[in-house]
Amino acid sequence: GPLIGRYCGTKIPPEMTSSTGILSLSFHTDMAVAKDGFSARYNMTHKEVSDTFHCSNALGLESGKISDDQITASSSFYDNTWLPRQARLNNDNNAWTPNEDSSKEFIQVRLCGPL
Repeated sequence: GPLIGRYCGTKIPPEMTSSTGILSLSFHTDMAVAKDGFSARYNMTHKEVSDTFHCSNALGLESGKISDDQITASSSFYDNTWLPRQARLNNDNNAWTPNEDSSKEFIQVRLCGPL
């Protein structure tokens, strides 16, 4: 994501909020002084779900509202013949198949849209 800020010295940076559930920190030192490092405090809050949101609504995997680019997998069998996009619900054209029969294989659907 975008760089939020750069903070140096002993001054405490302002509170930061992430709306995505991800907040990355990169710590750099010039190694001029040996000290205890740094500490961070964080708080997780649960977002309230609107009364108009219904968990039983279709998300778009069957209808195509979710694009092929939003469906990825750990692998695909036989030279990309059984692709992740073929994992759509009620698909008549074959199905996704991983390259290996392993519990580590997965399919992923990004509900937030294409990257």
